[in-house]
Amino acid sequence: MKNKLIILIFILLFYGCEKHPFDYRNKFIGDYNFSVHKIVWITTGEVTETNYKCSGDISYGSGDDFVKINFLDNTDVIAQLFEDGSLIYYHIKGEFESTKNVCFIIEYRSGGGGTIFNVSGVKTKR
Repeated sequence: MKNKLIILIFILLFYGCEKHPFDYRNKFIGDYNFSVHKIVWITTGEVTETNYKCSGDISYGSGDDFVKINFLDNTDVIAQLFEDGSLIYYHIKGEFESTKNVCFIIEYRSGGGGTIFNVSGVKTKR
């Protein structure tokens, strides 16, 4: 009986938490400090630039090769992460320079202007 209890506890501990044991994304997941350079422009020629720092995180996205990047309040950006550390998806392109440093650009355009985010992040903890 004692052995069955130990095996049951082991199974619950092993399967009870969300884990991705052999997932290449593991080394990039965690909390980050981001530096953001935001450029907003309109076709009349007006340009507004803002620099700021914020805390956020990179977590597992849906699917086996996606991550979710949260670098603004209430804003999640989804990106496909490749094994070489490159990021790409509709409006985002970038790369992990190491397992602790990421840089990416997000660009939204419309007929009247656009917004560009140049973002760099440094991992603070897993």
